[in-house]
Amino acid sequence: MCPATTHDNRQSKRQDCEFQAAAVIDGERIDCSIIDISAGGAKISTRANVEKGAELTLSLDKIGDLAAQVAWISGGNVGVKFTGDPEQAASAVMALASFGAG
Repeated sequence: MCPATTHDNRQSKRQDCEFQAAAVIDGERIDCSIIDISAGGAKISTRANVEKGAELTLSLDKIGDLAAQVAWISGGNVGVKFTGDPEQAASAVMALASFGAG
């Protein structure tokens, strides 16, 4: 579940959280953990090799899929920017903040 902690130095308020998800890149499903999320993007942790600029789908159990693009990589952390409908992303963040991932 995501507590209501936010960072003020972002365009979109980020929800700190820790839950399991999956990302699909070029048809390959990779396991990841979402560290924080906002209506604009998310920071995920994964052991998989990903490339900056890669298009992916972030699958949030019971919430849905969000189209995204890898914006940055630092160690095992990956920043993704949502590229789909902003209202869908905002709804997903609200659902996670309210109900958690499970």
